[in-house]
Amino acid sequence: MRHLVFALQLKGHVTHADGRFNAKTSASSQTLRTQMTINGVQPSIERAGPLSIVCESEIQPTGEETYEEHGTITYSMGGKIRFKGLGRIGPCPLPHTRMGTAVWEITEGEGKMAGATGLITVTFTLADDGAAIDNHFAQIFLP
Repeated sequence: MRHLVFALQLKGHVTHADGRFNAKTSASSQTLRTQMTINGVQPSIERAGPLSIVCESEIQPTGEETYEEHGTITYSMGGKIRFKGLGRIGPCPLPHTRMGTAVWEITEGEGKMAGATGLITVTFTLADDGAAIDNHFAQIFLP
């Protein structure tokens, strides 16, 4: 069994139609780095190659600050997963922005992700104009 643990930051947009929301975010291959210095935490994200990651989902509100979500993540030539999950969204200290979190359960994998199981935790910001930044932390098990 292979155990993959990785983090990604994706950017994109959320649209609204018929009481549902649709999100599409993407990123290039990347290296996330956290360096501890005498000045505190110094995070950085560096592009690491031409291959891309695309996440597409449908979001159904279940309450004022809660929702259900399902969708797919395509890891370029690395395969594709399907997920479902629950999330929460609320106020954010940034102006004209909300923030939230979700936990996604992997329900299916294709290609190099065939047989995948695991969880992805997501933190995100969503601006009033629909601009979204998603931070994924994945723990995936492959047969």
